[in-house]
Parts: sequence; C-alpha cells; structure tokens
Amino acid sequence: MSDSGVTTRIAALEHRLASLESRLCRQDELEAEIALLKDRLTDYEESDRSAMNRAISVFWKRVRKAEGCWEWQGAKSPSGYGNLTAAGRTWRAHRFAWIISNGPIPPGLYVLHSCDNPCCVRPDHLTIGDGKENMAQAKARSRLASGERHWTVVNPENVGRGDSHYTRTRPQLIIRGSDHYAAQFTEAQVVEFRRRYARGDISQAELARQAGLKTRTMGKILTGQTWRHVPFPEDPAP
Repeated sequence: MSDSGVTTRIAALEHRLASLESRLCRQDELEAEIALLKDRLTDYEESDRSAMNRAISVFWKRVRKAEGCWEWQGAKSPSGYGNLTAAGRTWRAHRFAWIISNGPIPPGLYVLHSCDNPCCVRPDHLTIGDGKENMAQAKARSRLASGERHWTVVNPENVGRGDSHYTRTRPQLIIRGSDHYAAQFTEAQVVEFRRRYARGDISQAELARQAGLKTRTMGKILTGQTWRHVPFPEDPAP
C-alpha cells in the first residue's frame, strides 16, 4: 500500500474514532438528562401522593358518619351532590369517595347511589354502572323532571325569552369579536374582507386562502352568519 493510501486510511480511522467518541459523549449527556428527568418525575409523584393524602384526610373530616348513609357536609350542588376541590381539580364527593376506596372509575362508567341519597359518600352505598343504568335509576326515582314537572313549566317566569333574555338584558356579558380569546381577526379586518368581496375584485376562495381559513368559514364571515355584530360597509369602494 502506498504512503498516500496509508495516510488516507489513518485519516478515515481517526475520523471514525472521533465520531464514536462524540456519540459516547452525547450518550453520557442523554443518560444524565434521563436520570435528572426520572428524579423530577419521582419528586412530582411524591408531591402528588402527599397532596392526595392530605385531601383524603380533609375529605373524611367533612363527612358525617351514621349507621346508614355517610353524608357529605361540605359544598353541594343544587341537586344535592357533594362538591370538593382536591389535588388541583374539582370532584363530585361520591366519585372521590369511590376512587379513594376502590381505585379509578373505568372510562365511560358512572358512580351510582344504591341508597338514593345524592350527598352520601359511604363506599358500600356506591356502585358502578353505565349510562343506561344511570338514566334508568334516575327515571325510577323520579329524578328526571319532564312534562308538567319540568322547571320551565313550574317556573315559567325564570325562562328568559325575547327582550327578557340575558343577551338583551345584560349584553355586556356576551364576549364578541376580537374580545374573544380565540378570535383570529379584528373587526376592522372583517369589514375589509366584506368590502373587498363586495367590490368583486376577489373571490371567496382567494380571500379564504389569504386569511388561512376554509372557504366555508370565510363564507360565513362574508354573509354575516359569524361576526354578526360587525356592520357591513355601506360603500364597498376603497
């Protein structure tokens, strides 16, 4: 082998060695980062467990235990179900009681009361059931108000219609247009869209493309189905 061939071979080997060393360094860095993330995850899990244990302790202090039902003494919904905040989220008291006593609730299932007492959190008064069982139980116990018992019939004065609807009586509560957190445009931009389209110098599809919208969505803006509070330009001329 010639001297030039040996030199080339050595250079190739040196390059490969440097590449391997670089990969080893990166691997060490990755292993160190993985170890750090695992430590952080462990800290978070321990923190969550600690928060949940505190929540469980506080939970049972708010329960009045009797021979029959164990009734929740904290906040309640209008329908009588207990409410609480624990471990960073809001729970129904009877669902929380089931979880801390039996484990996670299977997806799509409900926690039902065998005692027909919404504020009861006694674990052996709670069962798991699907949506059909939940509705059948509510119907059997006359918890589904319908017909003459529906609140719109019982208290018609509480039904806001026409000028008494809250959108008329308290319009300041309605978040519209650019004030909405998900708004993509301003009122001025909407007016410009409509003005350009009314002039006839651009198509709906092209306007939608320029604005980054679907053609149907732009059509709703142009016809006033959306952004209804924005008046149409009286004169489409620039």
